[in-house]
Amino acid sequence: MARIVKRGKGYQIRVSDGYTSNGKQNIRTKTWTPKAGMTENQINKELTKQSVLFEQQCHGLSESANIKFETFAKQWFKEYAEPKLRVRTVDRYKQYTARTYAAIGSMRLDKITPCHIQSFINNLQEPGVNKKAEADEKPKGLSPGTVRNYLSFISTIFDYAVRMNMLKDNPCSRVSLPPRNYKQRDCYTLEEAQKFLKFMQFEPLMYQVFFTLAIYGGLRKGELLGLEWKDIDFDSNIISICRTSLYSKSKGGSFTDTTKTQSSQRSLKLPTGIFDLLRRYKKSNSRSNALKWVTGGLIRTGCL
Repeated sequence: MARIVKRGKGYQIRVSDGYTSNGKQNIRTKTWTPKAGMTENQINKELTKQSVLFEQQCHGLSESANIKFETFAKQWFKEYAEPKLRVRTVDRYKQYTARTYAAIGSMRLDKITPCHIQSFINNLQEPGVNKKAEADEKPKGLSPGTVRNYLSFISTIFDYAVRMNMLKDNPCSRVSLPPRNYKQRDCYTLEEAQKFLKFMQFEPLMYQVFFTLAIYGGLRKGELLGLEWKDIDFDSNIISICRTSLYSKSKGGSFTDTTKTQSSQRSLKLPTGIFDLLRRYKKSNSRSNALKWVTGGLIRTGCL
């Protein structure tokens, strides 16, 4: 229920829309001044209308958006990102915080407009922004893909604010992005792959196993690093992909995680020759407990 207080020639309409992140009640206010010549009945009628409209406007905002973007982003990392998102995703988002906080971190969440975000996105594309460019290269901005990742990071935070009933909509939805650069993938031909595997015969057995599985199985690096002996069925010549092994500085090194998606968990039937290679590798690592590495993976990061 709105509260109306007389203030000089006007009226202050006060509406409580819940509590802030600090547990304090948040009061939103609006001042309305009647036009000259309005009768008391007209003033009361219009004041009632204005208070209802203002209360409807504030309805659903259970927590104040009167909070700086950087403060809320850090809250988002703690409350949502770190418990729910994959470790590597959180690490990637944290790489975007420095530029983002410098641009809009000090602004109130409810005062950030599409124009502010668009200006930041445009700035990321300006020559010289990319500090990783070679010294002899022409100054350039960030790649379109990286720029899109920045917007995705900001948008995800605003989406969370909307779900928390702090904002009505996400300003990122009206921001324009640079066109994508689709690069053709440079893949080995059949002849090149055969030549590569032929040369691999002169390399240590660990590398032979790793790259043979990569070529024949089409496995991601993390999936290869996450393989354990129990995933290998020598009788049926089947390898099961059940997990990944990844690296994260925030985790202090390598860690085991689920596959990228549920559908990534799969079983592959591969040629007999690959399992002959695996038997040789298994024999050379017979000291490993329960037929697997102590760290939990068949092949570790040292392969690359």
